[in-house]
Amino acid sequence: DTLTGYFEDIVRNIVGEINMLYSLSGNSNIVGYQDHQVIKKKDTMGWDVLIRMELVTSLPKYLESHRFSREQVIQLGLDICTALELCSKKGIIHRDIKDENIFISKDGLFKLGDFGIAKELSGTGRAASMRGTPLYMAPEVYRGEKYDAAVDIYSLGIVLYKLLNGGRMPFMPPYPQQVKSRDCDDALERRIAGEQLPPPTFAGELLSSIVLKACAHNPKERYASATDMKQ
Repeated sequence: DTLTGYFEDIVRNIVGEINMLYSLSGNSNIVGYQDHQVIKKKDTMGWDVLIRMELVTSLPKYLESHRFSREQVIQLGLDICTALELCSKKGIIHRDIKDENIFISKDGLFKLGDFGIAKELSGTGRAASMRGTPLYMAPEVYRGEKYDAAVDIYSLGIVLYKLLNGGRMPFMPPYPQQVKSRDCDDALERRIAGEQLPPPTFAGELLSSIVLKACAHNPKERYASATDMKQ
C-alpha cells in the first residue's frame, strides 16, 4: 500500500506537468503537446505514461552539429521571451530555464519545454521552494529566499550569456583556456555573492547591456517582465 501510494503520487505529478503543457498549448514558442495516455500495468505495480509531443531538437544537441550565429542568439532570446509572456499570463514560473530545456523546431523556432518543476504562482505572486539547476539559478532561489517570475528572466540571461561567451558561464576561464573542476564552483560562488558580471566576450556593447540587465543580482534591477526584455 505504501509503495502504491508513493508511485501514484509520482504519476499525479507527471500528469500535472502534462496538464500544464496542455494549458500552454497553441503558443509557437512552447513545445507542442498533442495528447497523452496513462496505462496501469496488469501484472505488476506501475504505470506506462505515454505523451505525444511535437518533434524538436534540444539546443545542446543542435549545437553539436551547427555553428550558432549572433542573429540566432538574439532570435532565441526573443522566442523564449514570447514563451515567458504566456507563462506570465497563466501565472506560471518555469524555474528551470537552461540550454537543455530550450528546443529548436525544423522551422528554426526556439521553444521552451520541460515544465516538470514549473510552479503556479501563489496568490501573492511569489514562491519559496529551491528548485532548478544551480548553474542557471537566480541568487534568490539558490539562497532559499522568496522569489517571483524574475528568476526566469535571470536564467534566460545566463543562457544568452553562455552562448555569447564561447560556451563559458560567467567568471569561468575564457575560451579556449582549460577548465578545471574547481573553476565551476568558484564561478558559481562569485555569481551568487553578487560580484559584477563581466560582459560576454562576443556580445558587443548593446547586446551585453541587455544580457547583464537580465542577469542583475538584485531582482528589482532586472527587466520587469519578459515583454520589457523582448522590447
